[in-house]
Amino acid sequence: MMDTTQRTIKEPALREFAIAKAIDAISVFGRAGGYVITIHHGSYARTLVSSRGNFRLFTLDNAAKYLRAIGVERFEVDASGFTPGRIRSPRPDRAAALKATKATHQ
Repeated sequence: MMDTTQRTIKEPALREFAIAKAIDAISVFGRAGGYVITIHHGSYARTLVSSRGNFRLFTLDNAAKYLRAIGVERFEVDASGFTPGRIRSPRPDRAAALKATKATHQ
């Protein structure tokens, strides 16, 4: 039985694993609002996190583009935990600033 101890990984380390071809498998798991990328290396699963340590969420399309950009062409998708929603919280301050910059038509 394989030990599936959960760990995290940041992007620079993930890129090094990909370059070294040290990834056994990659899974993209659905969560509330998006998908997370998990690599399988030996007996460990490591989930990609941001520089602040939060799980990095992707749309399925962006997860595929991201993985392809680092040289990964095959991965497994588990959408069972996916629920539609926003990946990022709304920014009313930015919406107001954008609205203020729009020129009015006369």
